[in-house]
Amino acid sequence: MPRYAQGSNLSLAMARIADALGANRARLSIIQFLREHPGADRSAITAGLGIGHQTVYSHLTALEDAGLVRTDTHAGERHGRTVHYWLEIDLLREQIQGLLDEFSSPPN
Repeated sequence: MPRYAQGSNLSLAMARIADALGANRARLSIIQFLREHPGADRSAITAGLGIGHQTVYSHLTALEDAGLVRTDTHAGERHGRTVHYWLEIDLLREQIQGLLDEFSSPPN
């Protein structure tokens, strides 16, 4: 991967936000949807947002990898085959605050 694509000059907070959101409206929409519909499954998200199932799956995976979304599969809460998703709002707030703090600090 080229150095410019790695974002090696970004702080951890900025890199996580960039990786998690990817400046992508679909991911932002999913975050908003989960804020309004905690515990929604992929089918509900797909129907609610009018985004393709595979697209929702890939964005949820990226958000989960970034720690911004959790599922019921890891905590033994899962019932049946359906995976439910929750927004990790405290972590999202923390990362956004870290980004804001970085921009409010004088440059080095």
